Amino acid sequence: MWLYSKASAFSRKRTNVDIKNKKNPRAFKRIIWAKGLQTTLKLERAIVATASTKDEAHKFGLANNIIVITGDVLKQIISRRVNSNRITE
Repeated sequence: MWLYSKASAFSRKRTNVDIKNKKNPRAFKRIIWAKGLQTTLKLERAIVATASTKDEAHKFGLANNIIVITGDVLKQIISRRVNSNRITE
C-alpha cells in the first residue's frame, strides 16, 4: 500500500506499507524488502505490519529505519474493530 501525505505546499511524505497476515510471517525478509524499496524509490518512510511477535524483528526494523507493527499490536487493532460493513471473501 502507498501512503502520500502533504502537510503543506512545500512538504510531503511518501510511505510504503507492507501488510501481510500469514502463519509464516517472515518478518526479517519483509523488513529487508521494505528497506530496499524505500532506498530505491527514495521514500521518506516504510512500514511493515507482520503477524510475527518477535521482539528481534522490531529491533531490526528500528535499526534500519523501518516502522514495524508486530502481531500483538495487529491483534489489538483487529479486536477493536466494532462494526464493519465490508464485504469479505
